Amino acid sequence: TIVVFVILVAATGIAVSNYAEFAQQYQIVSGVIVISVMEGGPAVKAGLQAYDVILSFDGKTIDDFDDLTAAINDAGIGSRAEIEVLRGYQEGEPQIVTKTITIAEKDTTGRR
Repeated sequence: TIVVFVILVAATGIAVSNYAEFAQQYQIVSGVIVISVMEGGPAVKAGLQAYDVILSFDGKTIDDFDDLTAAINDAGIGSRAEIEVLRGYQEGEPQIVTKTITIAEKDTTGRR
């Protein structure tokens, strides 16, 4: 199941735990994989890329989508948060990068 979390970053994502084979191949045990980012949305502005794995949100470990949703709800619309993402694991050169995002409301027009 792919879950859209547009309220956070105008992107789609899925919990690593939903893909045991993927997790084993890349040695990732938790987090939310960013499947895609919406052009011009907060995810792009924050520098998120498809296949980044969100590992933490404002210092809170993100094990799955429920953790990410709770962290977003706790922070609230308009607040800024630091997230840690795992990037480059598919190329064999994984790195953890920190990004600052602003939590935005879902754009129901589909333009963001």
